[in-house]
Amino acid sequence: MTGRYFAAICMRGHFANGMIGSQIQRLIPARCKDCGAPIITECQSCSTPLLGYYRDVMSVNFEPDMFCTGCGQPYPWADREAIVHHLENLLLYSDALDHAARLEVTEQLEILASPSKPEKSRVAAGERIKRLAPQAWSLAGPIVTTIVSAEMKSKLGLPPA
Repeated sequence: MTGRYFAAICMRGHFANGMIGSQIQRLIPARCKDCGAPIITECQSCSTPLLGYYRDVMSVNFEPDMFCTGCGQPYPWADREAIVHHLENLLLYSDALDHAARLEVTEQLEILASPSKPEKSRVAAGERIKRLAPQAWSLAGPIVTTIVSAEMKSKLGLPPA
C-alpha cells in the first residue's frame, strides 16, 4: 500500500478526497458535495482503509475500487456486474464444490444473474444452486437479494432486503 494514498469516498462512489496520507485527515466532510451521500474512509465490513490515487500518477478519471482489498466485500457503489462477480466468487470458490458442481453452478449463476431471462427459469436456477452448494448459498443469499426482484426473493426463500 505504500504506492497509494488512502481515500474518502461517498456511498455512491464519488471521491471526497483521494489523496489522504498515512494519517486520516480530520477535515473530511460528512456528506458528498456532488450527491449528499455519507462519506466513508474505510470498509464497513473489516475497517480496511479505502485506497485512493497512486502516489506517482494523478488521474482525473480515477475510479474507486469496487471491492475491499482486505475482506473482498463489494463497496456500496459497486455496480451490478461487480456484485455478480462477488456472488460468483462466493459460490465457485467454495471448498465444498467439486469441478463438475462448479461448472453446473457457473451455468446456473449465468441464468440467475441475467435479467433478460424469464423469471421462472431464474428461480429454477437459484433453486439448483441452493441444492448444489447449500453452504455457499447461505453466504451468497444477501448478495442475491441485490440482483433479483422481490417476487424472486420470496420464491427463493430470501429476506425482502
